[in-house]
Amino acid sequence: GNSESRRKTYSHDVIADKALEFIRRNKDAPFFCYMPFTVPHLELLAPEDSVAPYRGKLEEEAYIDPRKHYADQPDARATYAGMVSRLDRDVGRVLSLLKELRLDENTIVFFTSDNGSAVPLWGKDYFRSTGGLRGHKQNLYEGGIRVPMIARWPDRVPKNAVSDHPWAFWDVLPTLCDLAGVKPPGFIDGRSQLSVILGKKQQPASSFYWEQPRFKAGEPIDEAPMQAARIGDWKAVRPQANGQLELYNLRVDPHEASDQASANPEMLARFETFLKSARTKPRSQPDPPQDFRKPS
Repeated sequence: GNSESRRKTYSHDVIADKALEFIRRNKDAPFFCYMPFTVPHLELLAPEDSVAPYRGKLEEEAYIDPRKHYADQPDARATYAGMVSRLDRDVGRVLSLLKELRLDENTIVFFTSDNGSAVPLWGKDYFRSTGGLRGHKQNLYEGGIRVPMIARWPDRVPKNAVSDHPWAFWDVLPTLCDLAGVKPPGFIDGRSQLSVILGKKQQPASSFYWEQPRFKAGEPIDEAPMQAARIGDWKAVRPQANGQLELYNLRVDPHEASDQASANPEMLARFETFLKSARTKPRSQPDPPQDFRKPS
């Protein structure tokens, strides 16, 4: 319905409806249902029934894309709120269906995001989508990489419990394998976090590593790309390729407001060594098909 630049099909609705169909179809056997919801996300568009409740009720700010890649949106905040509400509605539909089919007590549900909020990129963080953390999607401050992971499994996951145990997406596959009673692949770095989810204590990983390389003609171009690493409560951030490292203690400074690099040269040197050893050169990336290239 969206070919030739038409806007007839809202992809989020298709994903939600297909997920519900899948659960009904597989209700009598074990199943894994992955729902890659596309909202909230640019392009800021939502069906009117989700946007209408917010029109005229928010301090509005227009979104204008200078690249003309996404549609302009004069009611950006009302639309964003409508997208979030539509997502919330459809998560509720999934949970209601599990209960209707008497599967909810035997089904674990995870809800998370693949990155931090992009709202600061196009406007003020009006909804505090980053929780007040520094940064946003596309960088490696906490606002760009720290996201909630919500788990629901009645009578198994402690109700209303909150954990500050850090884990990352490379831990998801081992966790799902643990739930399924199978071994994860041996070539990955992740570890099962099932015991944490069930409310038990588990020693967190000794270190974490992230990077965001740049490519030219499919080849990585930086010896030291945008990087971040965490060792215990300490976190180092290289906010731009080949730039200087910044150092933060997340236990006392979760907002990464006070760079401790000059005051902690030994810790900084430890991170410099770790950042060199924690990575391998990224694989080449093929050029995307012409239809998917973004306009300059």
